[in-house]
Amino acid sequence: MLDLESDDDETSGLVGNSSRSNSSTTVLAVVLALVSGVCHATSALFTVFAVNVGFSEFQIIFVSTVAGSLTSLLVVKLGRYSLLVEDSLTTFLLLANGVVMLLGDASYIYAVQWAPLGDTTTIVNASMPVMTAFLSYIILKETWTILDATCAILSIFGIILITCPSFVFDRSSSLNDNFELEAYSLAIFAGLCYSLSPVLIRKMMNTNVFVIIFYQFAVDALLSLPLMYIVENPSGHPGHRVRVI
Repeated sequence: MLDLESDDDETSGLVGNSSRSNSSTTVLAVVLALVSGVCHATSALFTVFAVNVGFSEFQIIFVSTVAGSLTSLLVVKLGRYSLLVEDSLTTFLLLANGVVMLLGDASYIYAVQWAPLGDTTTIVNASMPVMTAFLSYIILKETWTILDATCAILSIFGIILITCPSFVFDRSSSLNDNFELEAYSLAIFAGLCYSLSPVLIRKMMNTNVFVIIFYQFAVDALLSLPLMYIVENPSGHPGHRVRVI
């Protein structure tokens, strides 16, 4: 006689294990997202210090990307991952991701010199949820429901209420200042670049994450090296120290 109860118990056990696994993955993803946010905020502070000391925008990018390239290369070697990419589409996406992140970093560093760091960071972080969801819907064909859009908009208001940026709550802040207007525009563009990068990464699901990180830093380092000597400070740069708040 077949033991139907035993089969049912085994099936329910598999379903339960799968459910717990999905829950654990979701929790891990949230934790990693929070860690990423803390690291990004810390990186912004170091960027401010470097600018105030006198480093140029592309010097900052070059030094940071060289350090990132060496660190990620060490992880790749220790993990014995292959750096060879035979797929032409993946090669294009790796290069595109590097260029996108370079544009985002450069825009963000320029922006924090012309507007308060809190304002520019608020704009970047508030724009990313909406832009990422929209780009995922367009490029990855992911679903984007009315609930998703509502939550994204609510997250923008939440970030604004928490950070209280001066361009919203400080009436003495002048939006007529050309440098601040440029800074806010650059911050929005940086948010767009930072939103596009994870979408491109999602298209490379079969590529190891540390390999993607290595190529991102390597491309940025190679491009920022000549730009250190080619690109000068924009004409009319105010030349003041970065305002943190």
